Order: sequence, then structure tokens, then C-alpha cells
Amino acid sequence: MKQKTRESLAGWSFVGVSLLGVLIFSVIPFIISISYSFSNTTIGFQFAGFQNYLDLFSSKAFLRALGNTLRFIVCGVPLLMLFSGGLALIFNHLNRQNFRRLDLWFALSLIPMLIPSSVTVLFVRIFFDTYGIVNGWLQKLNLEPVDWMNSNWAVVLLIGIYLWKNFSYITVILLGALQSIPLVTLEAAQLDGANSRQILLHITLPQILPFLEFSLLLSVMDIFKMFRESYLLFGDYPHDSVYMLQNFMNNNFYSINYQRLSSASVIFCLLISAAIFFMVKRRAGKLSEGL
Repeated sequence: MKQKTRESLAGWSFVGVSLLGVLIFSVIPFIISISYSFSNTTIGFQFAGFQNYLDLFSSKAFLRALGNTLRFIVCGVPLLMLFSGGLALIFNHLNRQNFRRLDLWFALSLIPMLIPSSVTVLFVRIFFDTYGIVNGWLQKLNLEPVDWMNSNWAVVLLIGIYLWKNFSYITVILLGALQSIPLVTLEAAQLDGANSRQILLHITLPQILPFLEFSLLLSVMDIFKMFRESYLLFGDYPHDSVYMLQNFMNNNFYSINYQRLSSASVIFCLLISAAIFFMVKRRAGKLSEGL
């Protein structure tokens, strides 16, 4: 019994520090934010019901930020999954064909994971600023320069940065999933007369579905981490097309509107939690069906 007690205390001593950090820096501040979202003031507590949430959904700035974030998810996540999945399929095929120098090309595909966000933003500015390289090319072709940063093209630039930042590790996850499929299964399907499309749809995709769902969840969460690049590229008040939830909360923090900030934070958390809940529930349902 004493030995088990000592082991238990040793385990809690290691885990306790991390749990304490999460409690102090994450759980308690979030609980305080929830209380602010139902209060009229940040000094003490005056219950306001759902008035802060009603005011939030009547705010044009919030609705624009929410709509832009959802559109970013709808456009960016499928593009990322298609690009990363396609690249993983190519690497997997070349690996099975014993393609020479595949290691070099795979290593090159990991470069975006090593480049800091500030360097990525700097290169985007060099190419797409008002006096950037791309506008220089357009002028040489006798075309009008484009204000890339302050037009609807801004969202295209931000989606491009999102794809550049995240395709590497999504590709690694999907490539690992593809290589876990037994080669015997694929060869048996080919012997039975299945073509490449049938193998992909009926064998490969069902086999890697859990990894696809995990990658999809990571891709959605990565969209909410794009504020740093957006801020460095477009500033506090970007073009309407790239005004996201993070911009809205950041601006309300600067204006000391903690009630609106807290309400937006709760909705922000609920969006992410809902995505995680439905994916986990769907996966649990499939597992129960399999049993």
C-alpha cells in the first residue's frame, strides 16, 4: 500500500504542475469570461441575462466577423484537405514505386513548418504590396496595379498563407495513414479487377477515414490561429473580407468592452466545441456500429 501511495504521489507531483497551470491560466479566466458575458459591468457582478448576447448579434461588426470566419472555414478547409490529401497520395504512390530522391522532395515539402510567420508575411508583402513585385509585373504588361491588401483579394492572400502554413503536417498525417494500409489488400483488389478509382473510393478512403476526420478537425482549429498572420499583414482594422472573429475580439479588448469580448469568446469556444463534439460523436457511432 505504501509503495502504491508513493507512486501515486509521485505521479500527481508531475501532473499537478501542468494541471495547476491549466487551471490558473485557462479554466479560471474562462469562467470569469462567462460571468462577464452575463453582467452589465466588470466591477462586481450585475446580472444582465442574455442582453450582451442579443447586443452582440445585433452588431454589424460581429456578424461580419462571424460570416467571414465561417466562409473562411468553408473555403479554406476543403482546399487544404484536397491539396494535402493529393500530395500524400502522390508521395505514397512514388514510395511504392521506389522513386529515387523521394526523401529530398518530402523534406522540401516540410519547409513551411520551419519558416516563421513573420518571414511568410514579409514575402507576401514583397510580392503583393502596393509597390510589390506582382504590381511591377502588371505595370510592365500595361495593366492597372491591384491593391491586394485592401480589396477582396485580401481573403485570397490569407487563404494562401493558411494553405502554406498547414499543408505540411496534414500531409504527414495522411501519408502515415496511407502507408498503414496493408499492401496485400491493395494487390488483392487489383487481382479482382478493381481500377485505381475503385480502390481509392472503396478501400483507401474507408481505411484512412479516422485520420481524415482528425486532420479535418486540426484544419478547422488552425483557422482560428490565423490571427497573427492577419494582424501582421492587415493590421487592427483589415479589409471587410478578412475581418475575422479574432479581429473583433482584439478590437473590443483595446476598447475595454469586456462584456462584448467575453460574449464573443464564449461563442468562439462553442463553435470549436461543437465541431469537436459532432466529430467525436460521429466516430463513436461508427465504432458502436462496428461492434
